[in-house]
Amino acid sequence: MNVNWKGVYPAVTTQYNEDLSINFEATTKMVASIINEAVETRIDLSKFNLD
Repeated sequence: MNVNWKGVYPAVTTQYNEDLSINFEATTKMVASIINEAVETRIDLSKFNLD
């Protein structure tokens, strides 16, 4: 498989509060900013700890 990695690929990261809870407002603003900058591709990463 040949992948054409050209351009900018920003990573969408989860934003956290000081108590390590998810900061949904900040995460939403960051995602909106990426979308508003007309980025065509993004990398969404998730890590789940199911212990």
